[in-house]
This record gives sequence, structure tokens and C-alpha cells, in this order.
Amino acid sequence: MEHHLQQYPQEKQLPIVFSILYYHGKKRPYPYSLDVFDLFADRVLAKETFTKPAHLVDLAKILDKQIKQYKLIGLLTYTQKHIWDQDFALLVNDLKEIIIKASKNMKINEDFLLYLRSNLHYIIEIANIENEHKFIQKLEEIPFIKGYQIVGNLARKWRDEGKAEGMTENSKKIAINLLNEGLSIQKIAKVTGLAMSEIETLQKINH
Repeated sequence: MEHHLQQYPQEKQLPIVFSILYYHGKKRPYPYSLDVFDLFADRVLAKETFTKPAHLVDLAKILDKQIKQYKLIGLLTYTQKHIWDQDFALLVNDLKEIIIKASKNMKINEDFLLYLRSNLHYIIEIANIENEHKFIQKLEEIPFIKGYQIVGNLARKWRDEGKAEGMTENSKKIAINLLNEGLSIQKIAKVTGLAMSEIETLQKINH
């Protein structure tokens, strides 16, 4: 099926595959079942499950009010529902409320802090946040978040990655200008710190 879709990427539906097993084992004739559902203890339930459409949980259809009642899992659910919003920072008060509620249902131990860090890291990596400073400041109003320096450490990583990305983009701009001036790829690599393969790619794109 995968091979077919690679050959015909415009296809919107899967082809039906007719399976044939070629057997040359020592036990003859072939002694085993050819029905995959014989592998399950409850073949009737297995057949019903595999031949019915998948169960869908569409977060867009779940109200925020309902998500806030989910206690611990509410933080992840809320984050995933709103991760593509135009500005995640606008949701910071709701996020604070959910984090505080989650902390009351689970002791503030390493497991909880790991869960919290993972969620916040996911937000920082993926979400669009217009005012990073205000977003962090608001979250650090929660005492245990500030106490364990959770957001502060993530924010520093965030800024460092942003700086590194900015430096790379500047290096690429410089490399393009030097290519236009006729400088060799080896010299440009030495000046910008970019790999020669990156500069060769820039040369192909811009010429």
C-alpha cells in the first residue's frame, strides 16, 4: 500500500491488497491458521474492533470548562487543544488555573515536576507566544513554578535557541553576499562558520 501511494501520490484511497503466503516449511502440509483473528483470545471482539472505524476524540469539540475538570490530564489536554492558537499567551490565566488544580491532585514531587516541565517545554517549542516575557512572568506567579525555576530555565533555552537561529540566518545572508562577490566556498565557510555543503546549497538556490 505504501509503495502504491509513493508511486501515485495523487491517490486519495488505499488499494486493496490480495495476500498470498508462499510456504516451504518442514511441517507439511501447512499446519497453522490463516486467519489473523485466531491470534486473539476473543476473536469476535477483535473482529468487531478491527473492522469498525477508529474512535475519535476531537479536542476542538470539548469545551474548556469541561477540560478544566480533568484534573491532572487537563493540563496536557488543554495544551494540545490550543497549541495552534494565534497567541497562546492570551490563555496564560487559564493555564495557571489548570496547573494549580493539577498540583492539588498530585503531590509536587519529581513526577509532577517532570510532567509540568514537559508540558511547558511543548508550549515553548511549538506555540506562538507574542509576549514571551509577560507569559513567563504570569506563570511564575505560581510559587512552586518560580521556586523550582521551571519556566526560567526553559525560557533561557528558548532565548538561546532563538539567538542561535538568528546567528545562522545572518551567516547565511553574509554567505550569499560573499558568493555574489565571487569568493570561494572554502573561504566563505571559514568566515561564516557554515558547513561547505550549506554554502553549496545556498549557491544553487541563489544562482
